Amino acid sequence: MIYESNDQPNKKRILIIVVLLVIVAWPFYFFIKSIFNNNVTEHELVPVNTVVEKELVPTPVVDEIIKFDVDSQNSVSFKSSEYAVFTINFNKNIGEHIQFERNIDNLKTKKFLNNKIQSFGNEVRENKIFNTREDFFAMTAAMYSDTDNLPPGLVISNGQLIKEINTDKTSNGNFFMQPNGVFWINENNVEITETDNFNTNTDYSFAIQSGPMIIIDNNINPSLDPNSANKNRRCAIGISDSTEGKKMVFAISKNEVTFYELADLLLSKYNCKTALHMESGAFPFIYWPGCNYPTNKEIIKNFILIR
Repeated sequence: MIYESNDQPNKKRILIIVVLLVIVAWPFYFFIKSIFNNNVTEHELVPVNTVVEKELVPTPVVDEIIKFDVDSQNSVSFKSSEYAVFTINFNKNIGEHIQFERNIDNLKTKKFLNNKIQSFGNEVRENKIFNTREDFFAMTAAMYSDTDNLPPGLVISNGQLIKEINTDKTSNGNFFMQPNGVFWINENNVEITETDNFNTNTDYSFAIQSGPMIIIDNNINPSLDPNSANKNRRCAIGISDSTEGKKMVFAISKNEVTFYELADLLLSKYNCKTALHMESGAFPFIYWPGCNYPTNKEIIKNFILIR
């Protein structure tokens, strides 16, 4: 009896199964290969001693808000007189925040300052560069000339020359009392320098000339008479220097005082090594939130602003 073998049908079935598996698996092979090819650059071999440069991602720049140490006193009693005094420390950024402003339209002082605060926008209201609530400061910027309503001498603001230095020593008036001087600021320093010694070949972010200097090298100007009958409301700027750094001292008298009395305040109470008279009579004015003196001041021609 002859038996027919089952090997041939089995081989056919196996072959069919293999073909089907290849047909099904083929697309998956190309899919996996494409994924591998897309990522292969991350695993490429780099020759030894070759520096691999990585793409640098820029670090986000965050504007740093510079804070200034401020001390403001609405009422300072000193030797039977009353003053308002505002002090602020010096750092290299102060030149970006102090400027000279003209009241060209002869606006009343309150309206002029309100307009300025609005023009500065959120910088004043939100940045709060001072370490207290005083975020805006203004003071009379020297006396002014009847010819152009500018101070009689040098004015530099935001690094731009507005008016040339005045070396006249023969004219009359407080500005020409000798020595007069220049209050100036650059990135490295703040000082008050006698006009004769002022370097006009240096870059300044801010400078204003006035007179007279009431403190010179830690001494009251010897030409100032302690017994003078010449009394007026006055304002001045002084510079103090200590181990904690330099400070600018802005002071205004609330009653009539002599040049000597104003100098005595700045030297004895605030340790100013130099000080420069800015204005006397009807025009001294000072402002910061919480202090507006005098409150009835109508029109000021020129201002020093810190914001």
